[in-house]
Amino acid sequence: MKIKTLNKAMVLALLSLSLVACTSNNSQQTSPEVNTDQVENSDDNTNEIVEESKADNDNDMENTDSKENKTDDEADKTTTIEVKKSDSKENKDKNTADKKESTDKKDSSKALDKNSKEKDGVYSSSLMSEKNGEREAELQTASVYDILAEEGKLTVKGSIDYQVDPKDYENLEELENNSYTFKIDENTEFLSGGGMANPTYYKTLEEFNNFYKEVKNSGLGLVITVKDGLVKSVLITS
Repeated sequence: MKIKTLNKAMVLALLSLSLVACTSNNSQQTSPEVNTDQVENSDDNTNEIVEESKADNDNDMENTDSKENKTDDEADKTTTIEVKKSDSKENKDKNTADKKESTDKKDSSKALDKNSKEKDGVYSSSLMSEKNGEREAELQTASVYDILAEEGKLTVKGSIDYQVDPKDYENLEELENNSYTFKIDENTEFLSGGGMANPTYYKTLEEFNNFYKEVKNSGLGLVITVKDGLVKSVLITS
């Protein structure tokens, strides 16, 4: 539209000049004197048309620039809003994930506390890995199917009997088939033996773990003694 308006003005100007030229030629043919005022007026009209066209074109350009700037500003605002929404969603998702992780840790900690055995007394069972921790049907004898000693804790999987006094069978507590943890330290003794023979002491946790693997389905007895919340001794006995 701008180019067409400008071209139209130029055409009008050219036509005006042509008309002036023709008029001037006719005047010269009929009269030796040239009408100077007529030529000047024609030139002034042509200049006015050109100036008006330029002004209109400049206004159109300014309006277009203004629209483009407005469009750019609106696009920037839209982008900013979208970025803020995205950041807000990411923060919300992160907070949700953090809360879930915290909840999972608390639940795991509760489960650990529930199965952590720190009460003083004696915990006993038998090594029968093939039973997978199930008690013997008739006598309800407890059985263990996995034991692992590692730094700071002893993990025992299976069913266990608990007694405050090892001689008090009337108050024996039967613990269900589960995974239990006991606290151990550098003073905890790991040994095996039975009868009149001298017990065998295992100097490292690895030695004890290896021995357990050899006898895990032997039917030997397991006796764990806890005092002051820590395991005093772990005995595998016949």
